[in-house]
Amino acid sequence: MLKICSSPFRFLLACPLLVVSCLLGGCNQTPPVPDPEPAAFLETAKASFKRNNAGEVVLIDLRGIEITDELLQQVAGLRNLKTLSLADTQVTDAQVALLKDLSDTVISIDLRNCPITNEAMLTIGSFAQLQALWLSGKSNASLVDDDGLAHLTALPELKIITLDDLWITNTGLEALKNSSKLEELYLANTSVDDDGMALISQFAQLKRIRLARTSVSDAGLAHLEKCTALVDLDLSEVSTISDAGLASLGKLKSL
Repeated sequence: MLKICSSPFRFLLACPLLVVSCLLGGCNQTPPVPDPEPAAFLETAKASFKRNNAGEVVLIDLRGIEITDELLQQVAGLRNLKTLSLADTQVTDAQVALLKDLSDTVISIDLRNCPITNEAMLTIGSFAQLQALWLSGKSNASLVDDDGLAHLTALPELKIITLDDLWITNTGLEALKNSSKLEELYLANTSVDDDGMALISQFAQLKRIRLARTSVSDAGLAHLEKCTALVDLDLSEVSTISDAGLASLGKLKSL
């Protein structure tokens, strides 16, 4: 689906935990009898969490909760954890580093609108199993830019990355070239331009791209002809494209 007036991804971006939760264990499974001991600290912190059929904590949502070193050290002890949301919290670079022991297990981490810098990406870059990384600069709290993405060159399993409203250019995209399984790329209000589209076209499995409020032109759109798996393209508020540019996407039958 091609959208030039509104975002086709709003629901997915708002509910990353729901998406990953369903992938992990199904949305309608009967919950197991919980083992209270490992997750007692989460209940004390009033965090939202989910267990798998074995009673192991696999998903934690810490939004709206005060983030302390002690809390994250305890989270890092949950070696079956797959999904972690710290979105809209005051987590720091140093606190993200406390999660390094989860680098072999976590597949999705949400750090949108957190006051982190490129230093936090040093830690995230070691999460070799990571499939989804949610970043955003919409609140102006995050200072992640191209230099931060340079630490993400070894994420071969990455399928989803959101970079909306961050200081990201074509140079930053170069760091993702080893993430050949990438399926969803969100770049709204970044400095990515037509040259960046040439880089993006190399991701053969891309299904969703968000380019809202960028300077991509007709010449850039032409590169996307190679993205034959594309089903959603968001060009909201892009004033540098014409009908001719949109026509170049006509070969993408799934769009």
